[in-house]
Amino acid sequence: MVVEVMGRHAGWIVTHAGIAGGADFIAIPERAMQIEEITDAILQRADAGHAFSIIVVAEGAEIVGLESAGHSKLDEFGHKLLGGIAQRLARRRVIRASTS
Repeated sequence: MVVEVMGRHAGWIVTHAGIAGGADFIAIPERAMQIEEITDAILQRADAGHAFSIIVVAEGAEIVGLESAGHSKLDEFGHKLLGGIAQRLARRRVIRASTS
């Protein structure tokens, strides 16, 4: 499950929401993350026998290796529109290479 949380560039919002919701992985906007960090965490949980993972991501998080939303529109205050990172992350397939 991938949940996107408001907060633009305020990691404390996504952190508190993730802790309250029992997230297995939290992506904050203050630190760019590699897509491999997230996929590795999901695969490690799967190896440990967990059937699902909860990922909470801030709307302003930067995930290197994840296609960009290409938002160029601005809101009424002149800020770049954010959102959609959860959908892009959820579409990302996590595939384990077969060792057999």
